[in-house]
Amino acid sequence: MCGKMKKTVRYCYDCKQKCHRHGKIKNKQRWKCKNCGLTQFSVYKRCIFTPERKDAIKRLNSENVGIRGMARLLGLSPTHVIRCILQLSALVKRPDYYEYGQEYELDELWSYSECKNNPQWVVWAINRKTRVVIDFVVGRRTKETVNKLVEKLKRLHPKKIRTDKWAGYKSLLADIPKEIHRPGRRITNILERQGATVRNSIKRLNRKTLSFSKTPKMLEACILLYMDDCKWRPYRSGFIIRKPIF
Repeated sequence: MCGKMKKTVRYCYDCKQKCHRHGKIKNKQRWKCKNCGLTQFSVYKRCIFTPERKDAIKRLNSENVGIRGMARLLGLSPTHVIRCILQLSALVKRPDYYEYGQEYELDELWSYSECKNNPQWVVWAINRKTRVVIDFVVGRRTKETVNKLVEKLKRLHPKKIRTDKWAGYKSLLADIPKEIHRPGRRITNILERQGATVRNSIKRLNRKTLSFSKTPKMLEACILLYMDDCKWRPYRSGFIIRKPIF
């Protein structure tokens, strides 16, 4: 006569209370804590950030692929891809420029995080001659956000700064000679063209897309990875010959 089956008891990793079975995912039993409501598995498989995986995520981020697209292509979970992007972006070092007497263009890219009622602006500047991105900041379109980049340009002793006719630029650049600050229309055409390239290369910056950033930190992380991948000079994807990812 067969004996009774032994009942498996699981305890929560967080509050150490008893858990009950809560369905299966890919034939793996999931448990839910009766006390705190935390769902968990009995055994977790650790994902290792290999150099090949890091390079693939960085490249796919620069080729208009979203988070779930990267997860499907690499056989990973979306949360693992997000965690890898945040870790990689934390290692990116923003370049220091010691150039003087150059001509710069300053403009913004509109985006949003979480919902369209929470707009985020990518304010960035380039060297008009070399097309290299000097730096960028992400935040609301306020003087405090833009001033972080304006102060950096002032330290480079610019020959000329080209901006649009936003009133904030006029007040922030009021302490420099008028012949240096040149506001107007259609004078930041190089930066506008590079902005179109950036929007085409980063999925969450597309004009009409279901991909968006839930936090400004994630938006900045994806832009940092893209700038680091293209050496702070936005490119057209067909102009650079690269090795295959897979």
